[in-house]
Amino acid sequence: MTNLKSRLPLILGLVGAGLVATNAPAHAVAIQYNFQNVTIPSNQVVTGTFFYDSSLNQYTNWSISLPSTSASAITYNPSTSSIILIPSSTSVIFSYTSPFPSSPANTNSRNLALEFQSTLGPLGSTTLFDVTNPLPRSGEFIVADNGATEVNRFFTTGSSVVGVPLETDALPVVGMSVIVGGMFWLRRRKRSQVTLNLIQSGVTQDA
Repeated sequence: MTNLKSRLPLILGLVGAGLVATNAPAHAVAIQYNFQNVTIPSNQVVTGTFFYDSSLNQYTNWSISLPSTSASAITYNPSTSSIILIPSSTSVIFSYTSPFPSSPANTNSRNLALEFQSTLGPLGSTTLFDVTNPLPRSGEFIVADNGATEVNRFFTTGSSVVGVPLETDALPVVGMSVIVGGMFWLRRRKRSQVTLNLIQSGVTQDA
């Protein structure tokens, strides 16, 4: 029983660290997704990141930049994209508000559609964009003043997003701190016990 009591802090630390490492969070949180190998025709790279909270069906903090090709370069973010259409775990459309970049001329709206082949995955997972015909498919749709589609810039095969792992999450640090603290406490306790035994031994010999 004495050995069990002396090792209790270490045991609790190990158990706590195990729970931290294996259990999912008690509540849903927004996951950050980064663009990976996303291109449009002519191998022009599209960069971007966004957060998605499945419990609220909410996209936040998005920043997605398309290069200059058949249309001028553009960045979709909360400041420029005032409208979000039909958000879900498999698709979302960001609508860019005026003023628009200089080209193409007579632009009425620029819309970025993100369509996924499956539900956005958990941390560390890769989700492919849907880039196949017929629509819907991922890419930018630019509409002229008369309502006609002026430019389409579709994503190419292999374009995807990756859920960023929480490598800097503080919880594993807390778990490790508990383990280290428990080990340090146990070591000091052993030293104290050895010292006490020596003192008691000396008292016995003197007696």
